[in-house]
Amino acid sequence: MLDLEAMRRRLPHVSQRALSATLKDVKQHGLPELDDTKHIREARELLMNEKTPYGPISVTREVTTTEGGVARFRMANPLALLYLVFFYCAPFAGFVEQRFAECPQSLDNPWNIVLYCDEVHPGDQLGGKKLRKFHAIYFSFKEFGIAALSHENMWFTIATVRTQVVNTIPGGMSKIFSLVMRELFVDGPLSDLGLLLEHNGRSHRLFAKLGYFIQDGAAHKQTWHCKGDAGCKLCVLCRNVFSLASEVVGEDGEELLRCNVKKRSELDLATSADLRYAVRRINELHDAPDFDPTEFEVRQKALGFTWSPYNLLGDISMDPHLDAPSQFFHDWMHMIFVGGVFNLTLHYFLEAIKEATRSNVYAQLKDYVNEWTLPKRFNLSGKLGDLFENAKRISNVKAGIFKCAASEGLSLYFIISHWALTVLPEDTCPAERKAFLALCDIIDCMRATAYITVAGAKILQSVELFLDLYDKAFGLEWSTPKFHWMLHFGDYADRFGELISCWPLERKHKTPKSYGADVRDTRVYEQSVMHEVICKHIAELMNPDTFDFLRCGLFKPQKAKKDFLEWLADGLELPVNAIQNICMQSHTARHSVQVVCSVGDCILYNDPEGNMCAGEVWSNFEIDGELAVLVQVWAFISIAHGASLWEIKEDLYPVFSKDILDVVSWTKHTATRVKILMPAHA
Repeated sequence: MLDLEAMRRRLPHVSQRALSATLKDVKQHGLPELDDTKHIREARELLMNEKTPYGPISVTREVTTTEGGVARFRMANPLALLYLVFFYCAPFAGFVEQRFAECPQSLDNPWNIVLYCDEVHPGDQLGGKKLRKFHAIYFSFKEFGIAALSHENMWFTIATVRTQVVNTIPGGMSKIFSLVMRELFVDGPLSDLGLLLEHNGRSHRLFAKLGYFIQDGAAHKQTWHCKGDAGCKLCVLCRNVFSLASEVVGEDGEELLRCNVKKRSELDLATSADLRYAVRRINELHDAPDFDPTEFEVRQKALGFTWSPYNLLGDISMDPHLDAPSQFFHDWMHMIFVGGVFNLTLHYFLEAIKEATRSNVYAQLKDYVNEWTLPKRFNLSGKLGDLFENAKRISNVKAGIFKCAASEGLSLYFIISHWALTVLPEDTCPAERKAFLALCDIIDCMRATAYITVAGAKILQSVELFLDLYDKAFGLEWSTPKFHWMLHFGDYADRFGELISCWPLERKHKTPKSYGADVRDTRVYEQSVMHEVICKHIAELMNPDTFDFLRCGLFKPQKAKKDFLEWLADGLELPVNAIQNICMQSHTARHSVQVVCSVGDCILYNDPEGNMCAGEVWSNFEIDGELAVLVQVWAFISIAHGASLWEIKEDLYPVFSKDILDVVSWTKHTATRVKILMPAHA
């Protein structure tokens, strides 16, 4: 034991988990012959410079800086990256071939590339200059499906370009994106010849076009040079929506803007030709001999764009590939849960209740929220109540917004909505309650697109109702541009189907953050971070366990316990020794792409007659290759206000994976009764 401690102290700082994993790997695979940092770097570069029919993965690109110099940075050649990953990573190749079978593609029916970018802050231990901040660009394919796109390893890294470098490039991120688009479609063959993919003697040709960009508001502004949230013309998709002053003030003291339009029918939607004209008209005005700075500033505000010599919409070579109105996509996670509509609406709702009742509504909600048991995979049970500590309320009042993580908001909203319907007296803040509940209906629709088809008209109806109720309860002067974004989500649902969000991409940031924080020599920062991230990703895609999110099965299965075997054998009318070698148990199991349940979770399931039932999971098990759960059966009593009431029974019942509908939140109602929050898609 002491020799392990001595070894750890001889080494530079490394986490306990990392050191443990290193020692276990050495035991299993032995020590590699080389151990110098130079060799480690050379091994990484060997992979990044591997030859493919499309060149090496890592390529250097040059752009002219604002001072007339040349800025060089590294980016991934996406064609070479896809070729190499498909060639070497058998699990990934198998996944893609399965998607080819389910979503056939051809020159006339190409797949859709999804592009994403965001600024990442890995930290800067060396000083306050923030030299490590960078813009990350990722891509994936819409046809991978919502389950895959919800997993960070299904997104590929194209570049990690330092903000410091981006700021020296005329056009900034718009110029970087033009290089990415050129790699894919102009110089690359994706849209005409297709990308050749080879694996184990099998070959395919992948055709793809630009599907859409998914970004938050800041990234939209950086990419398109639109005026954005702080601009007079706050929405690039609308020709007639202009900003008004908002009463909402950001945490930095900056006054925000808002929009008074509440109906989609009132919007004058821009076409691709409109946006190109606006950008190119600004270019013409900027280069005109009689250039007038004052008039030019007014024109920029009116047209909704800031002049840039490298705006994507001004690049003629991008015209065949770029149709911004149909490729523009707001991220609904940021829109609703990141300083968004939910955070403002809940804050104003709770403050209205406090004002009306003169009671400590935060203390009431803390106790109420902690009564609910959430699905174990969220790891939030007993923690959400901390959001209602008195210190949190003081902080929220000061900020003018309810502060919580996006994942906390997603788990919290339906608990608060049920509280508002069943605990809050009917005559307490009725207008504010209606507005909050209408917002919860919108969130239900957004979430449900991952399970079922939700018509755009349904989403639009919910949005317009909410905006009207919010206006009556609080006034649109207490809104922000994110409220306006919601009017476009009906179109997004009809156009894209599933409404993917940035949750997996925020998780993906963890890898470049971890590598970026360790880099000491920032002279080759982009190369170091990008190469580390891509090599790590390739290793992940070689591991079959990475694709467990698409496969059903037990997590860490163990031999079934004796009492369970006896119960099961009795039910099957078989001797114990007939099943003891074909039966395994585990605490947690994946039963479908969407359903992961653990012991203590509550599930909804269909019985053999197709009736919806519920019960508490006592065990996950597999017998002779068939996956199932053992549940304590609950008997249905009633349903109201989005929740169902059940009587606890002593019966135990096996439920097979195909019959499980979802894992849900629940609470004890009485000693013998439980209440379940019903998902919108159930």
